[in-house]
Amino acid sequence: MTILNSAYRKWSFHDFRIRAQYDLQAKGGSVAEDTLFMNMGYWKDQPQSLDEASRALARLVAEMARLGKDDNILDVGCGFGDNALLWMEEFAPAKISLVNISKKQLSVAGERITQRGWSERISLWVASATELPFEEGAFDKVTCVEASHDFDSREAFFLNAHKVLKPGGKLILADLLHPPETRDTYLEKLQRAGFVNVDARSIRQEVFDPFVDHLLRRAEKANPVSRWMTRAYIAYTKKTGVFQKLDFVITTAERPSRPN
Repeated sequence: MTILNSAYRKWSFHDFRIRAQYDLQAKGGSVAEDTLFMNMGYWKDQPQSLDEASRALARLVAEMARLGKDDNILDVGCGFGDNALLWMEEFAPAKISLVNISKKQLSVAGERITQRGWSERISLWVASATELPFEEGAFDKVTCVEASHDFDSREAFFLNAHKVLKPGGKLILADLLHPPETRDTYLEKLQRAGFVNVDARSIRQEVFDPFVDHLLRRAEKANPVSRWMTRAYIAYTKKTGVFQKLDFVITTAERPSRPN
C-alpha cells in the first residue's frame, strides 16, 4: 500500500523528536492485547479489556462526529490505523485519510488495511499535524484521538484543521489537557482558529481511574518484573497526583458555513 510523504523541510525539531518516539512504539508500544490501539480507552460501560475500552472511545468519537457513508474523513495522529478499521467496518464512510508523523507506524497500518481490503478507501500520509498537505476544504470531518498534546503546537493544528475542513465541516477530538491548559483556554484556542459551536465535555472519570485499575488487574497476571514496574508507575502517579492534574475531553467544533 502506497504511503505518501509531505515535505520534511517544514518539520520542527519537535516533530522529529516525536517521530523518533513513535517509531520506537512501532516495535511494540501498544499496551492493548488484541488490537494496536494506543489510548487509555473509555470505560463508561465497564468494558472487560483495554481493547474494548479503546473501541468504545473510537465509537464515541465517531458518534460525536456523526460519521456517515458520504463522509470524507481525515484522522490525524492515527497510530496503527485502528480507528479507521473500526469506522470502516461499523460506520462505512466514503474515504478516510490517515496522517502520522511515523512512517513505521503507517507501514504497519498499511499492512492491516490491505489485509482487510480497505486500501481503495483509506490513504496514508506521512505528515506533521501542523503542516497538513491537503487543499483547503478537502474534508467533511477531521478527527484526532488522544494525540494533539504531542503536536507542535495545538494552536497550529487547529489552524490547519480549520483550513482543510469544508465550510460547515466538523472537528472532533478526544483530547488530553495538561496544566496550565484548562477547558476555557482550550476552547479559546479553537475560537481563535476560526471555529464556532465549540464544546469540550470532560470524561476524565470514565478514563483515568478505570485505566489505572485495568493496569493493576493486568499486572497481577504478569511476570514479577512487569508487576513491579506497573506498581511502581501507579505509585508514582498517585504520589505526584499526575492524573488529578489532567483532564480528558471530547471536543466538537465547526468551521463556519459562511466566512466570519
